[in-house]
Amino acid sequence: MSKTVRCTATGVVGTTDTFYRKGQKYYASREIYLQHKSNLKKGKSLSAEQDKIYALICEYILGIKTEARRPPTLAKMLRPFKAYDPEVVCLAIEMCGARIAEKIKEPRFNSGYGQLNYVVAALRNEMNYAENVHRQKKFQEKRDAARIASAPQAPIDYENFGKNVKHPKKDMTKLFQEDEQ
Repeated sequence: MSKTVRCTATGVVGTTDTFYRKGQKYYASREIYLQHKSNLKKGKSLSAEQDKIYALICEYILGIKTEARRPPTLAKMLRPFKAYDPEVVCLAIEMCGARIAEKIKEPRFNSGYGQLNYVVAALRNEMNYAENVHRQKKFQEKRDAARIASAPQAPIDYENFGKNVKHPKKDMTKLFQEDEQ
């Protein structure tokens, strides 16, 4: 009887009979295992969201625009950020990216590894604030959507707007007659 397992690289569910096993991990096929292994060596074991975060850090903070020059150790350092929503991480990069970029240009960093450690530590410190800002934005969007949905939307006839409006006529003479008596 075969056991149900999940592919380490792709997340596809299958059985132990059909999957390729390497050590304690299962892969959908040997080709997927080899591709995953080569991606790990290149530092590309990131999901699409993590890759976007990786690219943002490289471009906006480190100033690296070509993919060939991106540091592979940064991919490993970004693993703790998987717990956060990618939008929150991107918001944190937008909020403090310029400040971090200025700080890492200072001569106190002896190596590129020290710069990367500083970038990751500064982003971790910024995450709680970015999470609160993101939560407030979502709440504001929901509240605005609820207001728009609950507001009565009567069609306005702009051609006849203000025409044929009948106001009730009041007899003002009665008011003045009472004061005179």
